[in-house]
Amino acid sequence: MVAPRDPSEPAFDWQDLRASIHRRLRFHLRGWPAAEIEDAVQDVLFKLLRFLERSGSPDNLDGLVTVIARRTAVERIRVRSRRPAHEQVDDHSVVAPDDTERHELAELEEQTTWRAFLVIEFFREHHAPCVELADARSRGIDFKALAAQTDQSHLALLQRWSRCMKRLRTAIEAGKLPWDGPGGRT
Repeated sequence: MVAPRDPSEPAFDWQDLRASIHRRLRFHLRGWPAAEIEDAVQDVLFKLLRFLERSGSPDNLDGLVTVIARRTAVERIRVRSRRPAHEQVDDHSVVAPDDTERHELAELEEQTTWRAFLVIEFFREHHAPCVELADARSRGIDFKALAAQTDQSHLALLQRWSRCMKRLRTAIEAGKLPWDGPGGRT
């Protein structure tokens, strides 16, 4: 039998906890229908309650929720991937993002494009040897492929990129770059 819960321990805010779980699962299960994500949220809450019944209040609730949500997402992905190859894909399982997600994705893409541009321009102005690597990185070219095209080894390119990133981090920390976008938006 489980010992009674200590009344001095703080109670959980279940609404915040549920919102946190939903956000984590939406990240792990991107593109899944809202109903399936909601089922996964319920599954995580059930597993969390079972854990709390058995073990009591955890030392790190956020860490526990992260682990349970990630394991639940991986489990559901594995189950879905076991679908036989000859089975037809249901049109309802491939869902376009809703307006909120579409806006978030557009904003993320804009930030990503802005930051790639910013990195290339920073290196063009302050450290020209890094421009080639930053440009390759922004176009999705792997450093192994770049090494095959140039006379440098893959390791040499990685070391050079590491030095470039240190310079970039130093500039960002010093506030020399509008990292959050033009006009300092967040």
